[in-house]
Amino acid sequence: MEDENTAYQTIGPVSKMFNLVARVAHEGRESEAFKRHEAKRADFMWLGAQGMMVTGTNGSQVWDLSFITQALVETGLAEEKENQTGLYKAVEWLEQAQMLNNPRHYETAYRHRTKGAWGFSTREQGYTVTDCTAEGCKAALYLQSLECTPKLISEERLQWAVDTMLSLQNPNGAFSDYEPVRVGQWIEVLNAAEVFGDIMTGYYYPECTTSVITALAIYRKQYPHYRAKDIE
Repeated sequence: MEDENTAYQTIGPVSKMFNLVARVAHEGRESEAFKRHEAKRADFMWLGAQGMMVTGTNGSQVWDLSFITQALVETGLAEEKENQTGLYKAVEWLEQAQMLNNPRHYETAYRHRTKGAWGFSTREQGYTVTDCTAEGCKAALYLQSLECTPKLISEERLQWAVDTMLSLQNPNGAFSDYEPVRVGQWIEVLNAAEVFGDIMTGYYYPECTTSVITALAIYRKQYPHYRAKDIE
């Protein structure tokens, strides 16, 4: 289910390789699952000057683009004609990167909703991230308020993003990374990683909370009537 939910990337390269080994052991090297895993392996691995290198995700496209475009708008550089082709392409990318559906195995795989979200990299990676959704939404709102850019992301799709952001809030008002906190910190005893700590459950992050709150505030200025009480 995780393979299908993430276009055979999973949440990162470690779990991807575990899944690849498991699928090969069960289905064989001639299986469709192995072929799709193999095709995606290049998204993570490459040969560098120090030998084989592995990245943590298949990129940071949404994250980088969101901050770049926000900076261009806030500094006034977006108004300069020489930058407008790039801004047009930025809107196109944000439109392509927004997730339009929930995961195929939504509830049975214990996944949070993704409809309307932006992830860290691409749509097909398939994981909602709170601050990436917030920053992507901000960038879309900023860019589509310019006269030189097309309005490719509809009001309805922005509403989906708001719905997802609001669904991610914890009872104490804070926001985590991928989903609301579901289990206590006791589960960290099951962490098998040697280099990462505090990864088995969600935690409350000021950065994620700030991103979402500011995104909702900017959204409310342009669309004051949608879920106004919830945003307040």
